[in-house]
Amino acid sequence: MNDPNTESPRRKLKVNLSDLEEAFENASWEAEYYLDRETGEVILISSMITDSDGITQQLKDVADNGRYLPIPHALPRDGYRDMERFIETVKDTGLHALLSAAINGKGAFRRFKDVLHDYLQERERWFRFQADRVQQRVLEWLDSEDIEPITE
Repeated sequence: MNDPNTESPRRKLKVNLSDLEEAFENASWEAEYYLDRETGEVILISSMITDSDGITQQLKDVADNGRYLPIPHALPRDGYRDMERFIETVKDTGLHALLSAAINGKGAFRRFKDVLHDYLQERERWFRFQADRVQQRVLEWLDSEDIEPITE
């Protein structure tokens, strides 16, 4: 019988975090991404690609046996929370107010970016902040799958 206090060993896997981050951000109903648990490669299956050899179906079949791990889609609420958290770090009270107003209602993401357009330093800080948040979600997901990323 397995001891519940004994941790199972984490799988060490060489991965490209940039590829995983891109997959997290770009996954959609027409673009599914998978992580190959053996090679660490990120694989795209797109409904937009014609597949005369049936490779897409083969990969979907293989995904069912556990070698390929579906990479989750980015959730809009995560992006919205990132904007809220970023706004909390903005020291300029005028910009803070503009950004807070921008994220209310439909079109929040577009308005948020439009406001930042005129604030070059804050816009660059936002891009770094957002990239860090996406990377954190990727690392948390890998951890939840008992994968320890090895990066170059």
